[in-house]
Amino acid sequence: MIAFARLSVKYSISLKIDDTSTEIVKFFGDTGGSATGHVEFNSTTTDIDFHVDSDEQADLVLVDAGTNDLTLTRNLAAGATTDGPILVVTNTSATGDVGVASFLNAAAASATNAAVLIQSSAAGVVKSSLFVNHDGTAGATTESAVRIDSEDTNAAALYITSAVDASGTTQEIDDYALTVVTEGVGGGIMAYRNVSAATEALMTLEDDHVDSTSPVLVITSDQDASADDAQVQLISTAATLDTTLLSVVNAGVGRAAFFDQNITSGTTLVPAVEIDSQATNGAALIVRAPTTLTGTDGDFDDFVMGISAEGVGGALHLHRDVDNPTGPLLKITEDNVMTTSSIPLLDIESDTDASASTAVVKIVTTSTANDQALMLLTQAGVTSTNFAKMITFNTFTLWVSDGTTAEGALTGVEGDICLNGGTGAGQTAFCDANGTNWTDM
Repeated sequence: MIAFARLSVKYSISLKIDDTSTEIVKFFGDTGGSATGHVEFNSTTTDIDFHVDSDEQADLVLVDAGTNDLTLTRNLAAGATTDGPILVVTNTSATGDVGVASFLNAAAASATNAAVLIQSSAAGVVKSSLFVNHDGTAGATTESAVRIDSEDTNAAALYITSAVDASGTTQEIDDYALTVVTEGVGGGIMAYRNVSAATEALMTLEDDHVDSTSPVLVITSDQDASADDAQVQLISTAATLDTTLLSVVNAGVGRAAFFDQNITSGTTLVPAVEIDSQATNGAALIVRAPTTLTGTDGDFDDFVMGISAEGVGGALHLHRDVDNPTGPLLKITEDNVMTTSSIPLLDIESDTDASASTAVVKIVTTSTANDQALMLLTQAGVTSTNFAKMITFNTFTLWVSDGTTAEGALTGVEGDICLNGGTGAGQTAFCDANGTNWTDM
């Protein structure tokens, strides 16, 4: 049955088949009223599917009225080809101000699938499942080729899983779960945050498997002498920062940090590692270690700091060029009251032989105006009552007396000298026989 009706200026055509109460198709034609200018399929009381078939494909377009699904299907026979995709949505207006396609999912906790699912089901697929080609060049802040705006506070805005096994054709692109290729002079990746009291790191890299053999982070640069900046920079812009800028924690037995400077020519004041501190109330470097003299290599493992000079140059240079310094250039302090230790505070050892042309220890002043002692030795303790042992030369000792005569009071070795230990005021004595035998000099 076909029914025609005219109501005022509104025209409609209804198509019914076998059932006068079931309308299959309605055509609404004028521009007035609330339901005009459209074609309506289906009845309000009966689910009727809508099919579009081709000579090669059944259900090329299927609207399932029972499930409210829209399905587009193409299943070409073997050897058949097509020049275009199954669905094309195009906006050809250069002045259009709306989007091309919009997907809205109002489902809440009841949803069991993603709002949009893109799946390449063939194992042999070699093309991308999603390709976004953004040809615009004008650019606008926050208007990127792809933008994700998530309000979910309990899940990531972007989650990527990948089974790459580092066997791809192009390492830089094929061997990583995420690859960013910068084709301009701008940066590659920016992680930015401007929120108060953040509780997690802005970026975290974690390798959670104990059998992993690869590094967690690799930074490679091919820049040459044209480079103007450090390859890796950690910058704190707040002068009030009172926490550590870089912290390296190693729970294993390997190095916590290793610097390998492979250049051999060298440049003045360009060392492998440099620390430049402007702090006037704190040290530029503090090294702590609980060494116990049980290491395998006694030259390095038994000391808090080991320096190995592998060339003919020196090993350590302390330099200062300031007027009226208030602290010593080098200070060595043993702050524990030792009762049994036989280890000296300073141990200088040389394996030089007759070919050496200078002293093992050399102290030189360069100013002829210097009127102070070259070396000051102060002995607070006394080895023997009233006598302080100052220096031992092989088996001979230099003593200093508090004014007490050494004769009969100080036990020495023949050849020892005792300053201020003679019988006269300020007179020096020498030990002429092992024991307490001293003679004025």
